Amino acid sequence: MLKAKHQQLFDILKEEFLRGEWPCGEKLPRLTVLAEKYSVSINIVSKAVDLLKNAGMVEAKVGDGIYSTFKVPVSINSLHYAGDRVYGYYRGAKRLRILVEDREVYQCAFWNRFFQDFSSENPDIEIDVNFHSWDVREGNTPYEAVIGGTAFLRKRIQLGEKGLPINWVRSFVPDLYQNCIYGMADFPGFLPYGFSCPEMLAIPGTPVPEPRENFLDYLERLPDSTLGYLVCSSRQLLACMGIDMTRIGTDLFSSADAEAMLSVFQRAKKMYDAGRLLWPHGKITDKERMFELLRNRQIQAMEIQSNVSRCFPDDPQIQTLPYPHGEKPCVTTHLVFISENTLYPEEYLRVVKALVSREVQQRGESERMFYSIRKDVPSGESEPLREAIQAGGVQMPGDDADIQSEAFYNFLGWEFYYYLEGRRGPEVIDLINRKIRYYYEHINQTEENGK
Repeated sequence: MLKAKHQQLFDILKEEFLRGEWPCGEKLPRLTVLAEKYSVSINIVSKAVDLLKNAGMVEAKVGDGIYSTFKVPVSINSLHYAGDRVYGYYRGAKRLRILVEDREVYQCAFWNRFFQDFSSENPDIEIDVNFHSWDVREGNTPYEAVIGGTAFLRKRIQLGEKGLPINWVRSFVPDLYQNCIYGMADFPGFLPYGFSCPEMLAIPGTPVPEPRENFLDYLERLPDSTLGYLVCSSRQLLACMGIDMTRIGTDLFSSADAEAMLSVFQRAKKMYDAGRLLWPHGKITDKERMFELLRNRQIQAMEIQSNVSRCFPDDPQIQTLPYPHGEKPCVTTHLVFISENTLYPEEYLRVVKALVSREVQQRGESERMFYSIRKDVPSGESEPLREAIQAGGVQMPGDDADIQSEAFYNFLGWEFYYYLEGRRGPEVIDLINRKIRYYYEHINQTEENGK
């Protein structure tokens, strides 16, 4: 039986909600705007919205409007994109398989639009996209391309798998990074498309960090308070204090390194014991609970990455502040990995080229997905960071070799936490040194055995 028009419109709107086009908390357009958009009467729109209310997908706020209350279910994490075929000529299409790190509703909405636009412009390509979160079981993946931050890529790329060789990248798209701050040779085996950096969310009255002020100097300068600062990344904290993990493996913990590190540990412990420095307990992705602590004035400030700030609802009582980076800002690069084993390198590179196009880069920055790597995309907020990247004046914790990152997360980060908890004493630096040294001496043998 043919559905009534308002039921048909409800189905259309429901599909848009499932695709993440109406994130939870977003205000829907007025009924007149929706009526014009879908070429129906206001009465039909009103009935369709009533069905959305009954389904628990929206709520009406008196005198304000209609707001989305819908969160994309975790099970909806795979989408298929295909452009229009030219019947009788090019009915077949190359199928690309892409794994994307982002899973927040607004992030999925960005990627959904990107892949829809791409597939409509490239009808010879079909794309299977999977949106994975941190709780996905680790293991080999059937995906030939992975999009995300360095930590995510490390967990999703097969051991020993190599990225597309740079000579083939240049062969297919020689102008890929024209007018960009990064080049294809900057991250061998990977292709950058954006970057992000830490920021702070804080209650009103929290002082702004001074230029070149590092984290502990800033924390010690804050007025005495019963509230603490919630840390989400020990790596960021140590990096801004001058603990350079990129040298590990070539110059393991000289006496000067050990002294400097112990000094940082001691200062941090003093703040930790006083309740000024807090570590979150629980799931790493439980951002909502952490934000509630801030909104309820149970903490002074918390750190976030600039690309996840839209996860939190707008609150006029919460201010966004720059992170106290110290001498060099900490920057996380967003990358695309394309397997050398793919049979469709040009097709995958077309995706990357679209991703670094001026239009998509502008949208990515305006929607807080990532900071643009293009020089011709205006941005007052990220411009100083772009200049610092070009001048080599930034740190990229996590962008170094896999082995260094594993050494950090397996040893340094945890031992730092145990020291703060009182489970380790001053000998912790020597313990970290010995653990990492053993790790380095045996990692190559372990990798060979695992092949």
